[in-house]
Amino acid sequence: MKIKLILANLLFIVCFLLPNTNFAQTDEIQYIDIVHLKDGSEFRGKIIEYKHDEYLKMEILGGQVVEFPAKQIKKVVQQPYGDAAYVPRVVKTREYNFRERGVYNETFVNLPQGYNSWGDWNVGLGIHHVIGFQFNRWIGTGMGIGFDGYAMGEGENVIPVYAEARGYFMEKNTTPFYSVALGYGFAGKNENQGILEGSGGIMFNPNIGYRIGASAGANFTLSFGYKLQKASFTELRWNGEVKRDYTYNRLNLKLGLLF
Repeated sequence: MKIKLILANLLFIVCFLLPNTNFAQTDEIQYIDIVHLKDGSEFRGKIIEYKHDEYLKMEILGGQVVEFPAKQIKKVVQQPYGDAAYVPRVVKTREYNFRERGVYNETFVNLPQGYNSWGDWNVGLGIHHVIGFQFNRWIGTGMGIGFDGYAMGEGENVIPVYAEARGYFMEKNTTPFYSVALGYGFAGKNENQGILEGSGGIMFNPNIGYRIGASAGANFTLSFGYKLQKASFTELRWNGEVKRDYTYNRLNLKLGLLF
């Protein structure tokens, strides 16, 4: 009889404690999201959707759903109800500060590569600098100068001078962009490599790529395109002087710093 009474008491205690245990597990701290805008205003509620670099949707207190463009948001914090001592957790958002209008400079290296006249695959090397003016995100124009070696160690070097146009497709930290360059390449002699005389020709270089950064100071660019360069070289061969006309049709990889 005593055993049954003890078991009954234990069962009662367990049944009494279980609801309290469940309550403790489900009684979670409630949090509120706070969105601070760059104009100094703030909104409180619950974030229901956030798409990086595009927009944020929030259900504010009262039930209304509002949407904020990402470029207007300064910061987002979260804190529990009624806890004044809580230090908000800051969710950092990288601002879009790309200068869409004004003077720009870009320094880049490029790797023109393709088959030479002997059927061998050549990888060249060049360095360029462009200065121009960006009228808006879609169009900017500038002038550039560079030095391209189309056959490493062979002396087939060209100095192109050209005009370019460029633009950026999206108002984002990382965006595709285009550039088109057209000009003239000057070639000269290189007696150490057996080139007695050189003359240049037209240069054409369209590219498509990505700009990474969106800061007002500096951005990285990575692009890929096609490069056409005409040139002529008079070379000293075992059988005498030989003049060769070259049309360099090259795939062109470029890595640059835009500022």
